[in-house]
Amino acid sequence: MTRIIAEVGTFHMMGLDLAARRSAGSARLAEKASQAEDNPSGLLMTERIRSQLVDIESQLQGSARAIQRNAVADAALEETQLLLVEIRGAFSIAANAGAMSDEEVRAQQILVDAAVESIDRIAAGTEFNGKPLLDGSEGGFSALAADLGDPVAGTLASVATGGANALASGRYGEAVSVVTAAIHQVSRERGSLGAEQMAELDTQTRWLQQAQISLSASLPVRGVLEDAAAMVGGKSNEAAAPAQQGAGAAQAAWSPRHVLDLLG
Repeated sequence: MTRIIAEVGTFHMMGLDLAARRSAGSARLAEKASQAEDNPSGLLMTERIRSQLVDIESQLQGSARAIQRNAVADAALEETQLLLVEIRGAFSIAANAGAMSDEEVRAQQILVDAAVESIDRIAAGTEFNGKPLLDGSEGGFSALAADLGDPVAGTLASVATGGANALASGRYGEAVSVVTAAIHQVSRERGSLGAEQMAELDTQTRWLQQAQISLSASLPVRGVLEDAAAMVGGKSNEAAAPAQQGAGAAQAAWSPRHVLDLLG
């Protein structure tokens, strides 16, 4: 059902491999980079590390966006869950109160219809970066799609005015079954969001941060960079500028394999 993690989940196992090799790889990179003073290729190694750091930062920002997307969806699902509880409460009151007057039925049905309409608005209006999340469209959740409810007793639309399970029908038990099934569906979706965020997004972010720290520790001090640039015939200020530009370059998609190649 949930497809939030698709853009980052493929990096999870690579992140585990990266973490396992991080310490040893960092030491090797530090040794190579520190030789820039005597070996021009060390300067190239340093620039490669800087480039990878820019790429890692880009991927960290991507993970942060995915976590934000989760948060938006979860907030909407929580609001939906509360509305569903209100709807179920209305039918439970009707079932336990015995015969209700027509006026009481109409008053309760108005509350039910308002809650159903609010859920429809949430499904249609919840977006992230201009893309719908809860309307069942491609790339979003399907938790609030048309099949929300009980496949036997009916969907959520059946409890609204004119529906087979509206209050006027007297089918209170069926209506409660429909709404209870909808609550369970939304609860499962929220639980899946939390579990996937903990298992994938949060974990992946930690691996990326560890890789960032490891690679940053591999960089030599500025003086070594300047000396190495002078040895290969460059000017110190010319060597520093590309490094600064690289740190602020446009974001690019990071592949963990690039870092693993460096660590190898």
